[in-house]
Amino acid sequence: MSDANRVKTFPFHELLNHPRHADTNSLIEEGILKNNALMIVGGPPKSYKSFVSNTIAVDLIVGRNLFTAIRSDHGRHCLAFNIPKPQRVLIFEQEIGEDDLEDRLKPLYESLLPDKQKFMRDNLFTHSLDHSMQLDNSDGLKLIDEVIGDIKPTVTIFDPLIEFHTSDENSPTAMAKVMRCLDWLRERHKFATIMDHHAGKETQIRKTGGDALRGASSIYGKLDTYLALKPVNRNASLIEAEFTVRRGKPICPFYLQLNPLTMRADFKDWKSRSSQERTKNAEVAIM
Repeated sequence: MSDANRVKTFPFHELLNHPRHADTNSLIEEGILKNNALMIVGGPPKSYKSFVSNTIAVDLIVGRNLFTAIRSDHGRHCLAFNIPKPQRVLIFEQEIGEDDLEDRLKPLYESLLPDKQKFMRDNLFTHSLDHSMQLDNSDGLKLIDEVIGDIKPTVTIFDPLIEFHTSDENSPTAMAKVMRCLDWLRERHKFATIMDHHAGKETQIRKTGGDALRGASSIYGKLDTYLALKPVNRNASLIEAEFTVRRGKPICPFYLQLNPLTMRADFKDWKSRSSQERTKNAEVAIM
């Protein structure tokens, strides 16, 4: 091996100042979604997973920061979860069909400015209720492969995971095979993946994070990012959300709120700030 190709061993004082590689493969910054990465949007039934993944899809397509999230930096507001450039997105959905999917996506489309609407017309593709598409079946895998090869998306959404296989979800061996087939597709076509998946049933010992996902641990073990959703006020469509990222700094939990007019899940507040405000308000009330 030539010296030019040799991997260098860094003493720490050199590591502190070594030339960093430009991050050119982030689809969503802060380690949330990189090229060829895998994200799961998970939560209990009726936790707005599809609405959240639709919002992610549209934000990727138009290239704006995810959920229009903001954070305060020394009193100044700045954008969080930046999306550097528009992406091409394919949605495979197996639950509601074309009519209902149009009803969910059209308000999102109508909420955009005309130039962004064109992005959505040109770069969003959907494929609904095709149950012949199965990751653990050679014919089904071929069908998925053909559609992805034709569309050439940079991000593909599977909604929900359970409808794209017939394997035992609780079998590590069976689910490892399903995830390997997904790996094969991602390596072949070079796209990032977002999947909707249910959390498991409540048990006496409450599980958190990716451990709460339904099925074998081989599902969670494959993830680069997990977005956990938990409804906290259904009347207000308020959702607690938390990212677990493999490649990035920890991200504080936050709240999303589903807008019934636009069908968007928009950033509402950071959980830590809301807690501080509630505590402050309580102290004022006592005084």
